[in-house]
Amino acid sequence: REALWDEFLKRWPLESLQSMSLQEYTQAGNDDCFVYWLEAKTESLGSIWGGSAFKFGIFSRKDKTERVSEGSRSYGDEYAWYSKYGASPQEAFEQVRARIVEVATAARAGEFEKIRTIHVGRAFKWKIAFLYQDRQHPQLIPVYSADLLAAYLGERPSKSLLDLQRAALAKRGDANIFSFGEEVWTRGEAILKQSSLTPEEVIAFL
Repeated sequence: REALWDEFLKRWPLESLQSMSLQEYTQAGNDDCFVYWLEAKTESLGSIWGGSAFKFGIFSRKDKTERVSEGSRSYGDEYAWYSKYGASPQEAFEQVRARIVEVATAARAGEFEKIRTIHVGRAFKWKIAFLYQDRQHPQLIPVYSADLLAAYLGERPSKSLLDLQRAALAKRGDANIFSFGEEVWTRGEAILKQSSLTPEEVIAFL
């Protein structure tokens, strides 16, 4: 995982993000684009699977079925994006890219409070923050789910993800950051399963 982290930073150094193109950011079928690296290639550095591709702010459409733009979501022939970021794919991408650069730069400087107010997908931005933080003195662990962190800590997930991260990190001790992340994920997931019902159990109860 440390080698994979090296590989990610070699492919996407912080200095390269500002000049990243829309096609480099997202391109259906391209396993070297930024969002593919974040979600698939670096899955072992913390998973952000789940939800829709809108978590990336803008994404290249694999399914080209005609869709009507409405509400908060805009659709074009090639891309779909959150309308709040702009009226065109390029305009939206420039807004998203600026936020990604802001997150990565703040993380590298250890200014995590700044990241709270940057409006881009929550798990997405905190994984970016994890990847670009000071690796010698990590302040984030590779778990980007408030539910899992809260379950591990025995708290409610109403706290901010950063506060939950800090509370979990305080329990790390001398453990390797990835081994500790696995412990948090595994225990948190087990607790969530114990405290939830399957559809079959709900039907039986009713």
